Amino acid sequence: MSAHQKMELKCPRCDNKSETSVWVSINVTIDPDAKEALLNGKINVFRCGHCNLEEPLNTDLLYHDMQNRFCVQFYHFNLIKEKQFLDMFNEDAEQQLDMPKVPFDNYMEHIHIVFSMAELVRYVLFRDNLARRKGSINNGQLVCFCCGSNIRKGDNYYCAARRRHIKGDAGEDSDCIKDATSSLQVCTGCLTKAASGGIEFSNLAIPLLHVEKEELHNFAKRRIDTKIDLELPGKSRDLCSFCAGEIRVGDQYTRLTMGEEVEGGSGIRSVSEYTFAVLCKACSDNYMAWT
Repeated sequence: MSAHQKMELKCPRCDNKSETSVWVSINVTIDPDAKEALLNGKINVFRCGHCNLEEPLNTDLLYHDMQNRFCVQFYHFNLIKEKQFLDMFNEDAEQQLDMPKVPFDNYMEHIHIVFSMAELVRYVLFRDNLARRKGSINNGQLVCFCCGSNIRKGDNYYCAARRRHIKGDAGEDSDCIKDATSSLQVCTGCLTKAASGGIEFSNLAIPLLHVEKEELHNFAKRRIDTKIDLELPGKSRDLCSFCAGEIRVGDQYTRLTMGEEVEGGSGIRSVSEYTFAVLCKACSDNYMAWT
């Protein structure tokens, strides 16, 4: 369960005392409001009622998520200089807890340690996005890579994709596709945010290239505001968009595409798609990560 208490703390600026809630643990499954307060920067922050000073408290804090089965422990970084603190961990940096042995894997024996509240929040957001992503995949659902929401039957979504080809000798139809993956897929709500640049590209399975981010913003502007006249890129498979090197017959190259698709329940239907960049094998190996 969550544990906190009210304490009278002296302001380091004006020496006046103010009542402050000091949290030592948060169980977000039982107390979801505490999680919201944490993500909004309202947990373990001293606020002086006299001079309005706001200052973070360096209080140890345990974050416990029973539903997603993980714990995060915040300690102040200066503690690493103390022998007593270091003796709490084994050689693998796992905290040694005095807990009863259980016949099943206990996730509380593998607490993730952080040394800043900002990193605690980042790790929580990472685990939340990861849980949504894996849950959607396990349920056979498409998911928005940005907000994590499920893309339901009949919904339109927008996809940046990468396809590796072997260039054939009789036009694009003769090219052999080796493999393909989606580097980004977003729901309509996130596409609207992308039109104004207000979209986050964190916690993605594949790191995005700058050209992919830029093209998503351009695509969103064209899609949301039809009055904006942005030239639709058209890329030949004969030259690399990065190094301008020639792509010959038999060479491997990567095509970057942007398009709109519909989740049809029984399958995915492509509404539109265009190529905005072509990479030779060398540039693809240098700049891109694949899963």
